[in-house]
Amino acid sequence: IGLHYNGFGSQGAAALAAALRTNQTLQELALYSNNIGPDGAVVLATALAVNRGVASVDMGGNAISDAGAMALARALRQNTTITDLHLDFNQIGEDGANALASALSELRCGSGDLCVSGEGVGASNATVNKTLTTLWLHGNMVGSAAQRSIDAALARNLKLVPQRLAAAYQRLALAALFTPALLGSGANARGGQLAHAVAACPN
Repeated sequence: IGLHYNGFGSQGAAALAAALRTNQTLQELALYSNNIGPDGAVVLATALAVNRGVASVDMGGNAISDAGAMALARALRQNTTITDLHLDFNQIGEDGANALASALSELRCGSGDLCVSGEGVGASNATVNKTLTTLWLHGNMVGSAAQRSIDAALARNLKLVPQRLAAAYQRLALAALFTPALLGSGANARGGQLAHAVAACPN
């Protein structure tokens, strides 16, 4: 769904979030330049944490700041379907960038919310996102250390894609043994089944 430049603000974001908590078929959420702000980003992040349909999110140009980026970082630790995330031109600084790096990186952390890869403080035993492969952060104040950590994590996730696809095909093949009609329902249906199988694969 494309909703660029509508200016619906945090209230509109809250309405979308309510739908995202139950809708599992929408695959693209394009919200560029809608005055969402930190509060709207937080409520959308909460919904995206439990959504299992959306693969691409464009939240650029919404002034979500560090608070919004940190909320999205927490969502990425739970979400298993988002592969493409646009957060460009959002007034994100060091805290938000470090939170995103932490959500994507293999960490050795203590207590608290933030961590830089391999050192610092962070969420103890937190889940690491292994599905995001593209993260747009231009137009923000991202430090070099956080950017390096993010780049390395995205490269790792990209290498995992063939493994997840292979596992998805295995799941479909096993299902076909018990449900022969599964493979005779047309290309579009098979594509949808593959997408759900990929999403169901463990990270």
